[in-house]
Amino acid sequence: MAARKEAISRYRSPGTIADEILRIVSWGVQPLLLVFCTALSFSSYQAFFSHNFSPLFATIGALILSVVIELGKIKIGGYVFQVPFLSGTQVLRSSFPVFAVWFGALLITGATFYMSVINSTKGAAMLAQKVGFEKNEVTFTPNTSDIDKQLAEANQRANAAVAVKWKGTTTYQAQQALKAESRNITKLQDQRNEAIKNQRADFERKRSQLDTNTNTGAAILMAAGGWVEALQLISLFLIAACMAAIDRVMTEDQRHTSPSNYNGPSNPLQEFARNGPNVHNRTTIGFHWDGYGETPHTHTDGVTHQSGGVSHRPEFWDDVLRLAKKDFGSWAANIGSKKHDSGNAHQHITQTLDKLRKAINLPEFEPSFEVGYQTYQYLTEKLKELEERGWGYQNSKELLRELGAKLPVSGPQLTIQ
Repeated sequence: MAARKEAISRYRSPGTIADEILRIVSWGVQPLLLVFCTALSFSSYQAFFSHNFSPLFATIGALILSVVIELGKIKIGGYVFQVPFLSGTQVLRSSFPVFAVWFGALLITGATFYMSVINSTKGAAMLAQKVGFEKNEVTFTPNTSDIDKQLAEANQRANAAVAVKWKGTTTYQAQQALKAESRNITKLQDQRNEAIKNQRADFERKRSQLDTNTNTGAAILMAAGGWVEALQLISLFLIAACMAAIDRVMTEDQRHTSPSNYNGPSNPLQEFARNGPNVHNRTTIGFHWDGYGETPHTHTDGVTHQSGGVSHRPEFWDDVLRLAKKDFGSWAANIGSKKHDSGNAHQHITQTLDKLRKAINLPEFEPSFEVGYQTYQYLTEKLKELEERGWGYQNSKELLRELGAKLPVSGPQLTIQ
């Protein structure tokens, strides 16, 4: 699955727009949403954990939770969506362990999405309110400096009037001045109280506006977090759908470029390569020959006849080997290719070589030594290369042993290790 997904992600075709959408969502939309959700989740958890725990514990705990949530959503969630699109629902019915793995991944995806949605909505709103209130917290401090200055001057004048005495008694003029300053002080105090009242009203209006802005910002962040979660869910669905569309285009392109779609001059080999391995025209992939799958019939004259027309001529079997060699070489070249799925190519290689073994084990199989030995050397080298690259044919030793045993005895002795 990993190799198949990698091949799909690299495949480009003018026949579909799914490859472009896949690149935009995979390398643009999804990473940006991932960064946003991770940052929001970490900030929320860290801010509220710090109320009850040490800063170090709050930071580590928030980081672990944020990473686990996003891995569950993106990585495991991607698997949950991709299995039905790429493998079909029938694979989930194939065995209980397969279904159990997928269902377990579904549970993890659902749980992490639920945690993330709660944190991206309610958690984000609470975080925005907390930060907003702390950031905009102000203390009411009235500004009455001018009135306070006038009051201080009036008090000084009143004290000076009290100090004016004649023979120990405050003079009449001083008493009149004191009365005037007292009335002035009372008036200034009333003005001061009114100023404080007006300033308090202005302060309450501004604080109410700040609280409204903070709550509005929290609501907007809550809505944004919810939509981001929805976009992540849609992205997982869209990525899986695009991969399935690209996979189908890849299969069609490979079918058109496969050796089994040879449209050259007509002969029995090409005819059966197009129409099937036998007279019933069953559709299969790979090379075929006239009479493939038929059993010989022995008549009373002691001569073995082939009902499907399998030939005893070496030239016929030489053509069979050449076609098998061509088919095998074409699919082997697709192993590791950026434009083809290595797993799909290996499957075709296995089908081709299995059919070749059936041909080799027919009693009539008698190729010329030159073509047979060249094919033997070619297969020996190529099968060894595939084995070293991790895509070996499981019956390679049997294939080489069977082919070597069918070569004419006039050639060199072949030893299969």
